[in-house]
Amino acid sequence: MDISNNPNKTVVVDSGHLYSSFAPLTSFAPGLFPVATTTGIPPGSEGTTVTMSQKVGGTKPSSNPLIYLACHFTVVAC
Repeated sequence: MDISNNPNKTVVVDSGHLYSSFAPLTSFAPGLFPVATTTGIPPGSEGTTVTMSQKVGGTKPSSNPLIYLACHFTVVAC
């Protein structure tokens, strides 16, 4: 995923959240995703490459085991 930023702004990352589950997401409301292990952009800084990791939740179905993903960053643009 590419995130384009206004070149006149500095984006500071406060936290990253990632939803990873065999169950579909029921809400996209901020704060409902678990905090993810985030590398590449430590809190309070900026960077170009980010990796987020999270264990897959829910029960794996025997057929068609789709994994649903969603993420968001809490940021401040200066």
